[in-house]
Amino acid sequence: MNLKLLCLLTIVLCTSELFAQNPNDCVNAIVICGDSSIGIDPTGVGFDEFSLPGNNVPPCYNFNQNNIWFKFIIEESGPFTFDIVPDDGADYDFAIFGPQATCTPLGNAIRCSSTNPEAAGVPAETGLNMEETDTEEGPGENGNGYLKFIEAEAGDVYYLLVDRAVGSGGFSLFYTGTATLPENVTANPVDDLFFQAEDGIRDERTEFNLDNLKP
Repeated sequence: MNLKLLCLLTIVLCTSELFAQNPNDCVNAIVICGDSSIGIDPTGVGFDEFSLPGNNVPPCYNFNQNNIWFKFIIEESGPFTFDIVPDDGADYDFAIFGPQATCTPLGNAIRCSSTNPEAAGVPAETGLNMEETDTEEGPGENGNGYLKFIEAEAGDVYYLLVDRAVGSGGFSLFYTGTATLPENVTANPVDDLFFQAEDGIRDERTEFNLDNLKP
């Protein structure tokens, strides 16, 4: 198991089956927790959110290749930044909606990046940082892959749409902001469990009380 994967346990806890929901769709966006990172390889586009009223196509690109949605819930105010690091040969674009976005409506993108790194002569990494001042770039050679950070406030909800425009392979998302996100999910360790039927009846059945294992 890739230990870099963030909040996959959250997905397991929130769904009856890991793949029962499709993160290609906004309503099933992966919730980003803590200051961890996630590695993923998107496939397909899912439902076209931009066919709904109030959901406007991001201005810098039409995201319709291989996309995935992420959700950021801000618990404490601060700068919101991240890095998207593609695998070799992949070119990823992104758009952000918020600060009080829902999937219906998303409204307009407040950040949009679709720079082609090969055409622009820049690395494939993209995201938000504290140095840039532009809020939109691309397509083609326009831009360097990074946009201005978001000054997030407690209670804000942002949706991040990431799309692989060129190439193949996945990417890693590293949350680098100081705005606080929900805490990572943790699992309590469980020792080996041994049970013995003690009712004295050999009928191939017995009852066990598992209440003390709930923690």
